[in-house]
Amino acid sequence: MNILYVHNVGKIGGAERVTLDIIRGLDGRSHQAFLVTPEEGPFLDAARELGARASSLEIQQPDAKKPIQTIKGYRRWLKFLRENQIDLIHTGDLFVTRTLVQPSKKLAIPLVCHVHFPIETSALKWIFKTPPYKCHFVYCSHELKEAVSQRVETAFKASSHQVIHNGVDVDIFKPFSSPKRILPTDKTNIGIVANLQERKGHLDLIEAIAILYPDCPDIRVHIIGGDLFGESRESLLKARIAELGLHDMFVFHGQVDNVRDYLNELDILVCASHEEAFPISILEAMAFSLPLASTSVNGIPEAVKHNKNGLLFRAHDPNAMADAIKFLVENPNRRRILGQEAHHDVSRNFSLTRFSDEFRELYGKLEAIK
Repeated sequence: MNILYVHNVGKIGGAERVTLDIIRGLDGRSHQAFLVTPEEGPFLDAARELGARASSLEIQQPDAKKPIQTIKGYRRWLKFLRENQIDLIHTGDLFVTRTLVQPSKKLAIPLVCHVHFPIETSALKWIFKTPPYKCHFVYCSHELKEAVSQRVETAFKASSHQVIHNGVDVDIFKPFSSPKRILPTDKTNIGIVANLQERKGHLDLIEAIAILYPDCPDIRVHIIGGDLFGESRESLLKARIAELGLHDMFVFHGQVDNVRDYLNELDILVCASHEEAFPISILEAMAFSLPLASTSVNGIPEAVKHNKNGLLFRAHDPNAMADAIKFLVENPNRRRILGQEAHHDVSRNFSLTRFSDEFRELYGKLEAIK
């Protein structure tokens, strides 16, 4: 079975890491993965290392005002799909799906739409202006399925809806010994792993640290992630840090390809997001037995249980965030217990093995009915 994965970025963010995990879990004897993005970059490189046939291809949205370009794009995709004998298309971005609806329908190729974030009915109607051939929706959380599946059905009747929670390889994401450290040994190291979009709540975290300082001078906050979508927010965040006189409290690490090295040395992970479907960064931290302080938005409570394997607080509330961080900083024994429970829960409920099994089962069902 030849499976084509399509994303509209060449960098690696949360959705792209999920797709790499799916490719990693495929049975190479019966599945061949293809990956297309509009640009060369680390995402394609990582997929190639996993055995996928990865290439860049222009992804242009159909546009009635640009008929010639639209027809050329349609023919380009038909050629690619035919030449590579694609049996199934799995999109990691709903908006890129619109480009593939008509060529996949022409060739009777089923679509798997992997939903990582809420989307409105108006956008769904725009994406699926042409009703697709068979279209199966996969959601990374129950909360997301509940919100979006009803909107999908308003736009068109999908073939199926199901939840497959993101997974993490607990054999890779676990504490390990390292000959050198990258984070200071004399500080309590707090990390946030997220691109610098506004919805990730970095400004709230900065305000929370301002509340804690100077009562907690021995903490360091490590901002791990970059301006993945070109929003140039790093300068804005640094300016706010400067205004509050917190220069020494924050370290910007940018987009990293060795997140395990950071998780291995962090003491606490914070998720400050205002909206978040089911972040893989939380699962990876749980696998490392890290205590979590997280907003309670969307699907996060499906993994993080308050005061059992982490602490939850309201979004947009720096005071509540500060309270949670302070509790973890001042209670290392409780921190250790929460981290142990986090590791236990992620190993039992969100392993990469479980995740891979569910996708292989889905692909098998789609292949049988094709």
